[in-house]
Amino acid sequence: MVSAPNRGGVEHFERIVGGESVEFPVITTPRPMDSVRKRRSLDFDLYEFDKDPVPAKCSICIAGTNLIKYYIQKGKSRAEIIENLTEMCIGFKYRPPKICGELFNTIGPLMIDILSTVTMSAKDVCSFVFNVACGNGDVAGHRWQVQLPDVPKPNVPQRNPPKDTTPKLRVLHISDTHYDPLYEIGSKDICDLPMCCRRENGMAMKNESAAGKWGGWKCDIPERTLDNMLEHIVQTHPKFDYILWTGDIPPHASWSQTKEESLTLLKSTVNKIRKHFPDTPLFPTVGNHEPAPAHNFPPPNIGRQETIKWFYEALVEEWGQFLPNSTIDTIRKAGYYITQVQPKLKIISLNTNFCYYNNWVAHSKQY
Repeated sequence: MVSAPNRGGVEHFERIVGGESVEFPVITTPRPMDSVRKRRSLDFDLYEFDKDPVPAKCSICIAGTNLIKYYIQKGKSRAEIIENLTEMCIGFKYRPPKICGELFNTIGPLMIDILSTVTMSAKDVCSFVFNVACGNGDVAGHRWQVQLPDVPKPNVPQRNPPKDTTPKLRVLHISDTHYDPLYEIGSKDICDLPMCCRRENGMAMKNESAAGKWGGWKCDIPERTLDNMLEHIVQTHPKFDYILWTGDIPPHASWSQTKEESLTLLKSTVNKIRKHFPDTPLFPTVGNHEPAPAHNFPPPNIGRQETIKWFYEALVEEWGQFLPNSTIDTIRKAGYYITQVQPKLKIISLNTNFCYYNNWVAHSKQY
């Protein structure tokens, strides 16, 4: 039996599973929406519900995982599973109906494919996804042991700190631009969706908080804010030795993110940075939000490359405009590279998203 603050949602969920015995935990009352509105929280991604109360978050994760595994065993189609996950999400009022529908249409197929191969319990899956927020994060099958070569370590030479007169490098670090092409001035910047300041949220009334010219409270920034930031940097700091750009480009509306949007924003943001710093070496790395679905990074040794190849090819096309040809092969393979900045200084750009706990592919038995 499932208990929840919305009895109607429970009855609806019981109808979904057809009255058969499936393990579902108790779900406690979620935190009121008003308390969420008081804090600027943008990270309500497809499976990143970091601001929710732990019992409800874990319970719904376990229930959803059990539901998927149950329907896989019953031979249900992807479409049927996604429809029932959406109904469960709406029935428990865990997210607004719009988010529930788009969420599972976006991430549902990947979740179903991965969970069809997983032998872990639903509790272990959710402990891995949410780490210590939903258990202790110590999950069987994910206890890695790394064998280091048995060779003597070299002596560490003693080095004196550089003198104040030593030449210095000027480096610009750009990260997490996340501009929203659908940002609308005057729209509600506090709403019932995880992200606001869009026309779909409605235009603010006179007594309501509204999206401003440069940004809003519960929103990503408009394009003009990114442009203005880059212009300001050029005017106040015109000369840099190189730029580190550590990704995270699309807006936080990951539940509806598409390949087309990801590609458009990647190209647009590259063009903006290159326009303002045409002669400055630029060294990017991959953010977890870039592909669609977000966080989907299958390692090159386990297959499923058809789900990410398009993204790496886009990186080759965009990054290849300013990185040396020696980086292309590894960018195309897995979104990483090594290149020299100057004598005795190299950039190692790692794609660490393979190890990100919200990367559902990390649950795969092949991982």
